[in-house]
Amino acid sequence: MLHEQKRCDSFQALASSRLKFGVIILTLWFLLPESTVAATWNLDLFLGTPLNFNSNLKITQRGEENLEFTARWRTESFQQPVYWVLRTAYWTSATRGWALDLCHNKLILDDPPPEVTAYSHTHGYNLLTIQRLWIVDGNLVLLAAGIVVSHPESTIRGRRFPESGGDLGGGYHLAGPVVGAGLGRRFSLTGTLHAALEGRLTLSYATTPVVNGESSFTSASFHFLFGLGLGF
Repeated sequence: MLHEQKRCDSFQALASSRLKFGVIILTLWFLLPESTVAATWNLDLFLGTPLNFNSNLKITQRGEENLEFTARWRTESFQQPVYWVLRTAYWTSATRGWALDLCHNKLILDDPPPEVTAYSHTHGYNLLTIQRLWIVDGNLVLLAAGIVVSHPESTIRGRRFPESGGDLGGGYHLAGPVVGAGLGRRFSLTGTLHAALEGRLTLSYATTPVVNGESSFTSASFHFLFGLGLGF
């Protein structure tokens, strides 16, 4: 019972910190004047933090009983390797555009069951998406779809998964689909430089290997982003 209480307190503290960060972003959103950034191409780099919601995690291994439980995720956004988002956008008009976006999210399983010594995707639960962009009343609106490129790291029942090989080499695997939506604002700083605030919701499904088997889960996340961009 005490262990469960500590786990709940830890989760509540994490959620509280994400909420405070979100309040700061929303405050800046309404205090800073909106601006239309006139450029054909944009390159934006964001930092920030996601709120990764609990999800059902299933682990299957040959010759072993399946593990299925509620996964609580933490992110450690500002610890190496840090959480970041990079987007390049092409505007076909003043209010419509397309973008290629890479979000380097991280998922670390908190309080795993006894059979799981460690389970994470710290070198990237990467969300690679194509985005459709609109400017509506001075706000940037986006819809996104793409794939998850993940780097799974795990030790289950004493067997550590090798962080090598994979579909793309270097331990990176094509894990599944992702969709998302977002709302943002951009603020001119100079002729070519702008600041940006953004909130996104993403939903993905991933299947990644473990020793002698695989793991699968659905990930829902809300992302609070702030960054700088160039227009040219």
